[in-house]
Amino acid sequence: MIDENDVYGIYDKFGIKDTNSVIEEFNKIIKDDSVSSVIKSKAYCGIGDVIAFLEPELHDDCGYEYYKKALEYDEDNLDARVGICVIFDQYPAPKYNVITEEEYLEHLQILINKFDKITDENKRSNIIQLMKNLVEYRLKMISQ
Repeated sequence: MIDENDVYGIYDKFGIKDTNSVIEEFNKIIKDDSVSSVIKSKAYCGIGDVIAFLEPELHDDCGYEYYKKALEYDEDNLDARVGICVIFDQYPAPKYNVITEEEYLEHLQILINKFDKITDENKRSNIIQLMKNLVEYRLKMISQ
């Protein structure tokens, strides 16, 4: 039976195994009919993370489609929402026009609303950093 530990075990291979092998391991989980939707969501998020953080040039959308698919399987997948926000933050328009500011703000608002319930300190730090980046981005936009 595949569980969260299997997904997290694949994350441990980031940077050790080549990205195509890591993506294939996540795809095996996704294709397994016995896997819960929450685990499939984590696997889709894993592919998004590989693309967004390791090889954004693999896809024109920097992994966005995989994060969106992760949310289709589990709308409470906060890691997928963080990933979407990171794409907006790291790959902004005009070079990349993957995510609108409105969608970014919608995901960030959900993360902020659930912030008090998040116990993982890394996730909390990521959300705070996203909020700081938003403020910097908006100040830059105003000054242009």
